[in-house]
Order: sequence, then C-alpha cells, then structure tokens
Amino acid sequence: MLTTKKTAPLSKAPTTKTFTARDLGKEIGIKSPAVVRRYLRSARVQKPKDGWTWTDRSAAKSAIEAVQRAAKAPKASPSTSTAAKRA
Repeated sequence: MLTTKKTAPLSKAPTTKTFTARDLGKEIGIKSPAVVRRYLRSARVQKPKDGWTWTDRSAAKSAIEAVQRAAKAPKASPSTSTAAKRA
C-alpha cells in the first residue's frame, strides 16, 4: 500500500476588505451596482485600476460624494434625450 506524505493544509492568504460599488450603493440607498457605476461614469470619477473597488471607505469618499450628487441631479427631459432627437 502506497502512502502519501500528509502536508499541512494551505493557509488562506489574509483577505483585505475592500469597498465596492455594491457597498457604496448600499450606503446611499441604491440597490443596483450597475446604477452606481452609471452614476460614477456620469460624474467622470476616475476608475481605480482594480475596477470599481477602493481600499476602504475613506478612499472612496470622493466617489461617494459624486454618486450622491449625481443621484440628486434632475434627470434629462425626454425632449433632450438622444432618442427624441432621432425621431
């Protein structure tokens, strides 16, 4: 019977908690991360190199403020939308 050498289980690398677009939405009251990303893009927030994630809440402070402003901004009227211009 062949036996194999038992090895210690691999330890998981310590995970760091990041602040994501989903977390940002939960904090502001927006359910969909897609909507949060849309607001971030419309506010011309610089996308972090790792995607829409920040190291912590304080690093995302400017993004939070931009999303809050964008969410409160009045929506474009249908007469100024691109669909209305095509018609």
